[in-house]
Order: sequence, then structure tokens, then C-alpha cells
Amino acid sequence: MMQNLLDPVVVFFLMGIFSRLLNVSLAFPSSIYDTMSIYLLLAIGLKGGYELNQLKTLPPILPFIGAVIIGMIVPTITFFIAKKIKHFSTKEAVALAAHYGAASAVTFAVVLNYMEDNGFQHEGYFTVFLVIIEVCGILTAFSFLHLGKANLKASLTKIFHDVLLNKSIFLMLMGIFVGWISSVKGFGHVKILFIDLFKGILCFFMLEMGLVCGQQFEKIKENKRFIISFGIVMPLIAGLIGILMAKATGLSSVGAAILATIAASASYIAAPVVTRSVLPDVNLSVPLACSLGVTFPFNVLVGIPFYFYLANLIYTV
Repeated sequence: MMQNLLDPVVVFFLMGIFSRLLNVSLAFPSSIYDTMSIYLLLAIGLKGGYELNQLKTLPPILPFIGAVIIGMIVPTITFFIAKKIKHFSTKEAVALAAHYGAASAVTFAVVLNYMEDNGFQHEGYFTVFLVIIEVCGILTAFSFLHLGKANLKASLTKIFHDVLLNKSIFLMLMGIFVGWISSVKGFGHVKILFIDLFKGILCFFMLEMGLVCGQQFEKIKENKRFIISFGIVMPLIAGLIGILMAKATGLSSVGAAILATIAASASYIAAPVVTRSVLPDVNLSVPLACSLGVTFPFNVLVGIPFYFYLANLIYTV
């Protein structure tokens, strides 16, 4: 775990938090932030698509079914906690479920960096799992708005359309497609930009994410007991589900840790955009404070190495 804390990606993230807490006048122009976001999403998709291209045989179907199930279970648990235990309104519970049912591409980028720094080998198609869980998670969350209604199919069709055309998901799908159809020679021409420079750009982006997380700490003061406890406990539950699902569907222990990280992450890019589109009157301060203020730093600083440890522990049983 200490090795993870000393990684430049994590250190830049911590420096961003400290800079915000110290009120240092530091901020990235929105155009730079958008450019880095587009780059990271395309790079993640491109690498995942190219790894799919290099597979000698078709990947087994069971892990993909497992990803769909995760995308349904995690938002369902979140909705139940928010609605039945915390007594949120249905719309507020749906908003929180959408954020935790979906996944974080940035957390995925950090676990990719952790994996490569430690020389771990994996199955090579986890970018596809990321998209599957993101889409299924948001769809499942919003289905709770329409259960028992005649327009369930029509409503979910519209939400499915909005989710697939969300910028972050569309960029990853674009990257997967380009990487999948690329030849070895063609991929080699862009490798220096999308692979070799990936960690450097990620460091810049994590500095910005630290600044944003520092801002979210102000919102934690309200409902802080629920936000902090849920923001830590929920990713642990989801991470355990990810590991058990990975073992049940035949993934390696490294693959289990990566799937656990995806399941344990929470969206603060795609989910807020779709939620504002479907539920414009819902206050997103609690979902964002939970996902970005607590769950994201927890996963980056503690969660990722813990999921690898837990996966190895469970796989030896």
C-alpha cells in the first residue's frame, strides 16, 4: 500500500487536495481539463480495443455476463440503502444509485497504472467491462423510477440512448473500435502518444482531480456521517461482489482485482450528466460528495491495493 502512495499519480492527487485546502490559487482552464478528459478516455478505449485485437481466441462469454450482473446488483443495493435505510425520496435514491451503479474511467486509469507498474498480466478486455457496467448501472438505477408503469420500456429506451451518446462512454467506444481494427504497424504509430505519454498526462489530470476533491470536502460537512460511511462501505461491498463474480466466471486473481475496482468505483462524469437530463430538479450534492469527495480518494489511496490483496486472499481459499 505504501508503494501505491508513493506513486507520482497518487502524489499529484494528494498535492491537488492539499493545494485546495491551503487555498492556493491553482486551477486548470476548462479547455485543458476537457482536452485531458478526451485524451484519457480515448487512450483507455484504444488500448482496450487493441488488446482485444491481439487475443488469439474469442473471450469467454461468462465474464461479460458477470459484468452485466454487477451493473444490476450494485445500483440495486445502493437504491435499497438510500431508500429503505436513509429514507431518501425515490428520485434522490435513484440519483445516488446511478452514480454508484456507473463506473469511473479515471479510477480505471489509475488501476491500469498500478497494474502496469507492478507488472501484473490480465485478460485484456476490461475496458469493455467498464462500458458494460456503466451502461447497465445507469439503466438499472433509472428503472426504479418506472417500475410497474406501462411506459417502462419507452423510458428506458430513451435513457439507453442518452447513456450511449454520453461523451465519456462514446469516446471509450470510439477508442475501443479504433484499437480493435488497427494493425500492429498502425497502432505502433500512435503508441508514443496514447501509451508512452499516458502516465504523464494522468499525473496532470490527477492534480486537477485533487483540486476538485478538495472542493467537495466543503459539502461533506452536511450529512457527513452518511456521506463518509457510505462513501467507504459501499465500494468495499461492490469490490467484494466484483471479486466473487470474477472468481465465479473464471477470471484470474489480477482480473478479479481490476473488476473489483471497476465495480467499487462511482461515476462523477457520465452519471451526473444523465441524471440532470432525466431528473433536472434533483439535488446532486450528496451523490457528488459521496462519489467524488469520499469514494474516489478512498479507492485511489487505499481501495486499489486492498482489492488486489483481497482477491489474492479469496483465490487462495
